[in-house]
Amino acid sequence: MAHHKVKDGELAEVGIVQPLIQSLYARYEPFILRVFDRLIKIRFLTGRGRPILKASARLLSFFPTAEVVTLERAEGFIDAISILENAEIAIGPCVCQEALGKRNGTHMKDMVVLYGAAAYKRAKSGYRDLSPGEAKRLLRELHQEGLMPAFYACMRSKGWVFVICNCEREI
Repeated sequence: MAHHKVKDGELAEVGIVQPLIQSLYARYEPFILRVFDRLIKIRFLTGRGRPILKASARLLSFFPTAEVVTLERAEGFIDAISILENAEIAIGPCVCQEALGKRNGTHMKDMVVLYGAAAYKRAKSGYRDLSPGEAKRLLRELHQEGLMPAFYACMRSKGWVFVICNCEREI
């Protein structure tokens, strides 16, 4: 199976390395979230720890970055990839809720797309495929709960979108 990213409005193959890196990240993402959550709770990353935060941000710039988008843009993205052959969409449990042991609202809201769907299904259990219609319906339901979608991409590239997160502000 080919793995895809968006490039110039079309799907382009990412090859084998990116899904493997993404699977590795998916496996260790809960640990990374717990570490940063603890550092924030002890206020290590504020005040004197701020230079460490800035240095970490530069060193870890290949980690996923997010862009909050409107519901309409998220639905448009689903529409755009759904007309392309081999575009995958899957849903799984909220990684933040799982990692931090907190629950609030809908639990199954980690919507992975394109090569992210293959990577997360390989690395974690609990993910299942979604049709484009199911994905858009879920986005609307989550929006009704007060959640805003965010596109997460790797290596600061908008073409490497791998998940549409619908995070809880409190978590």
